[in-house]
Amino acid sequence: MARDRRVEYTKMVIRDSFIRLLKEKPMNKITVKEICELADINRSTFYKYYLDPYDWIEQAEKECLKTSQEVIDRIDSTNIEVLLTELFETIKANYETFSVVFTNHGNLLKEIFALYLEKAESRLKDTILRNPEGSQKWECYFRIYGCTGIIGCWIKDGMEQSPKEVAAYIASLIQ
Repeated sequence: MARDRRVEYTKMVIRDSFIRLLKEKPMNKITVKEICELADINRSTFYKYYLDPYDWIEQAEKECLKTSQEVIDRIDSTNIEVLLTELFETIKANYETFSVVFTNHGNLLKEIFALYLEKAESRLKDTILRNPEGSQKWECYFRIYGCTGIIGCWIKDGMEQSPKEVAAYIASLIQ
């Protein structure tokens, strides 16, 4: 199916306007009217693509998951650091959208990391699950949520460190 540049442009100005408004006030205070005025589009144009601002967030979340899944699917799971570096480079390249989605829906980061864990499962069995049986599950959860916290902090702080630095650190924790 051919890309329609007009549709892409319209969605881009809606996204940019919505993100700009989110920087000024909480999501529950943003109206479709404000988004449309800032984007210089009609309300009917907004409603052609989204039901409301929450629908925009939901669609953005799905797009972030899809983008992350595509990256994860392309990478050989035997090198955790390479996989994480490429994933974090993708997040950084789409910083505005990812940061808004992560800020408003913290579960997305856990979902992306779960996709990663599925891909790297065989490697993780060798690296993460080395404790006696009773604490395996606890250690796994500790590492998952710890890594998720590090990634969330990295995003919140404006991604000052390179994706490679963050990936190397997290890979060292996992291994």
